[in-house]
Amino acid sequence: MKVDLTLIENNIRENLLHENKSLENRQQNELNNIEETIEREKQELQKKLNYLNLEQQNNTNIQIRLLQMKHEFDEKLRNVKNRYKNEIEDLTRYYEQITVKNDTLEKHSTQVSSENFETFTAHGSQCVESLERKLQDAQPELKTIDDSNKLIQSSSTRKSLSNRIHDDDDDDEELSDTDNPSWKGKLNTNEILHEEPRFISSLPNGKRFVVGQDYDKINIIHLVAKWIAEYGLPGALDLNYDIARKYTPPWYDEELQGLAAGSGVLYKDSRRLNLLPELINAA
Repeated sequence: MKVDLTLIENNIRENLLHENKSLENRQQNELNNIEETIEREKQELQKKLNYLNLEQQNNTNIQIRLLQMKHEFDEKLRNVKNRYKNEIEDLTRYYEQITVKNDTLEKHSTQVSSENFETFTAHGSQCVESLERKLQDAQPELKTIDDSNKLIQSSSTRKSLSNRIHDDDDDDEELSDTDNPSWKGKLNTNEILHEEPRFISSLPNGKRFVVGQDYDKINIIHLVAKWIAEYGLPGALDLNYDIARKYTPPWYDEELQGLAAGSGVLYKDSRRLNLLPELINAA
């Protein structure tokens, strides 16, 4: 009986020891878990704290930079205001000086105008009257000179044409001094323009001139006018052989030959430049 009790007591003691040990192990595990959890939370909190500290530092730096920029902007603004203030003051001062000078000039101009206007007007009227009298006195002389020039030119043209008609078949090298190709005959286009202005004004620039069946003076004048309009020869039609042959357009030969046939005038290519005055006389 005593042995059983001892055995039971030992069993109970062993069980208690085992239970105590198990309890201690569980407690230790729980403590370890709690410590790990606390450590993890501590690390997370430390990370958050570090992040907040960094963000706060960045915000502080940004605020410092903004304050610096504001200070720089205020400084620039003050400089600009001072500069424009000085410029405005300078411009205002210049404007006042110019206004004073302008007033002085206006007063001086008014005084001079009032003193000299009547004298200037009278002198101008006298000059105009003098010029009108001189122009009236010179009109008869100018008309006489113009008429003389026309007569001399007409006589010279007829004489030259008469000499050239008899030399139709001569070669260019065999011409005499009077009928040399370098001879320059002038056809007064002012007379033509004055005589037939309506044909000159209706000249079809850029279009081919077609000669009609009746080769009268009107057709010839129209041809001369086309030449003048195309080459812009000033004042008179230059019949110089060396110059005009180089610039003679193709239509000139064709139409001049047609005019010659219709007017009964002998046509030859080497004499084409001398033919135009003959056609006008024959019209």
